[in-house]
Amino acid sequence: DGLLPSTNSLRLLLIRKMSKKKVIKYRCTFTNTILDVFRRRGWQEASEGSNDWDVLWCDLHLLSLHFDNNFLLDHQRVAYFRNYYELCRKNMMIKNLKRLKKNLRKTNPKEAERCDFSPLTFEVPKEYHMFVEEFKKSLGSIWIMKPSMKSQGRGIFLFQRLKDIDDWKNMSSKMMIQDTAPEVYVVQKYIENPYLIGGRKFDIRMYVLVTSFSPLKIWVYREGFARFSHYPYTVDRIKDKFTH
Repeated sequence: DGLLPSTNSLRLLLIRKMSKKKVIKYRCTFTNTILDVFRRRGWQEASEGSNDWDVLWCDLHLLSLHFDNNFLLDHQRVAYFRNYYELCRKNMMIKNLKRLKKNLRKTNPKEAERCDFSPLTFEVPKEYHMFVEEFKKSLGSIWIMKPSMKSQGRGIFLFQRLKDIDDWKNMSSKMMIQDTAPEVYVVQKYIENPYLIGGRKFDIRMYVLVTSFSPLKIWVYREGFARFSHYPYTVDRIKDKFTH
């Protein structure tokens, strides 16, 4: 019995361990699940305007307004990558993938071949005429159009004929006449034989934490989730958003 620590000793050890644990301070502009998680973890909320925080969770506008031209302290983390739009906007992501592949062709051709995972893509209206030339080479193929800055499937549609995008062309022309920048889309050759699970299309959402860009350090969260289309995949109903 003398080899086992007493209850009081265990309690003292636990108190000492907890006292040494770093207190995480946060600032959060939302009142949703994120805030609930911070509170359940016992993190402390920093006062508004204070720079004494470890984690900041706010909307993109506030983040850009205050931190695009400032450096974070070593211990501070924010909810978005700096210059996140270079990856999140579809047209800019395609532009960066093309640039990466072009640079790799000069330095590492074998590695450049591994970047050939994105379907043929054009930014419209800027590259509309280039798209039309390619479209005419593969009549009957299915194409997909996506607004570059929207999410959750909004504004996405499939088509097989140029006249199917007349409404989009007319809207873009009207905006240009009114001296308003038309909404940017990407148009891609549709992958007609996608990988399926249970006969349905899906995507996978994963979460990562980037703690350094130079050197690059990325922590991948062990859990994620998959989202499945409502109906089994078929190319017979290209207008059905619950299939594609």
